[in-house]
Amino acid sequence: GVNGSATINGTATIIVTGRFYAVQFTGDVVEEGDRVAWVSLEYAAEHKGKECDEAFNTSAFSITNSFGNSVDGTWDGTIQDHGGLVEKREEPPGSENFVLLSDLVLINPGPDTPEALETPLADHAPAGTYQLCRLPFNPS
Repeated sequence: GVNGSATINGTATIIVTGRFYAVQFTGDVVEEGDRVAWVSLEYAAEHKGKECDEAFNTSAFSITNSFGNSVDGTWDGTIQDHGGLVEKREEPPGSENFVLLSDLVLINPGPDTPEALETPLADHAPAGTYQLCRLPFNPS
């Protein structure tokens, strides 16, 4: 089952480590069929200019989970799920309300940022703060 939900709108939200989220994308940037992956700012700093180059390498960033990930393949046994396919789903079923969703389970190996929503991004703990990488379904 779904333990939580997060709406991504270009701002920050708190993600609890080890919890499954169905991330809902709004706006016109992320589209159905895109692939997304969340990478830590720590990883991004170590790969400046190439932050997203390996984000879709599933041996580096798992995109499956044990909660019933139906579109990204069989669970690989790795607890973390960094994203994967963005799919259009009717939520709740039968409502005729369609949303764009992707799975997410993050494990923060480092320190968290106290008062994260009130702290400027430049002052966040890099291991526990993530950025979105997107691989468009229809590259333009």
